[in-house]
Amino acid sequence: KKIRRYSAPDFNSMMNELKELHSMSEEKIAYVLDVTTSAVSDWIAGSRPFYSHGDIFIDLWKTLTDKSDEQIPRIDRIH
Repeated sequence: KKIRRYSAPDFNSMMNELKELHSMSEEKIAYVLDVTTSAVSDWIAGSRPFYSHGDIFIDLWKTLTDKSDEQIPRIDRIH
C-alpha cells in the first residue's frame, strides 16, 4: 500500500520559474530575501532553506507569478 506523505515545496522549480519568466537572478532573489547569493545557489542545488527564508521565498514566488498556495510546485514523494 502506498502512503502519500507531505510533499515539500520544489524550491528549485520555483527558482527556475522566477529566473526564466521574471528575470530574477540569484543575486536579486538573495537581495530581496536578505540572504547570501551562495544560500540561493545552495537551494537551487537541492539544499532546503530555513523555514523563515523558505516562507518568504514562497511569498515572493506567489507575488511575482500571481499563483496561490495550491499551485506551489511540490516534490512528489510516494512511499
